[in-house]
Amino acid sequence: MLTEMTCFSCFLLYLLNMGVTEILHQIDNLPSEQRWQVLEHVRHLVEPEIPESFKQAMEEIKRGEVIDLDEALKELD
Repeated sequence: MLTEMTCFSCFLLYLLNMGVTEILHQIDNLPSEQRWQVLEHVRHLVEPEIPESFKQAMEEIKRGEVIDLDEALKELD
């Protein structure tokens, strides 16, 4: 038990000392399924910070309720 706790403590210290670049490199090296898990976890962490208007716009894009900006500008001419 002590050995497991010591290893876990070392692992936590390692993570705390990792830089962002190294963390991103580690994520890049994960299999696709695990990268998706990381993405989903991060999305849940930052979701409260995403403005509601942005979320609504993304839903409109998903439903195809937007037009190309170049097309919209042509219609204004």
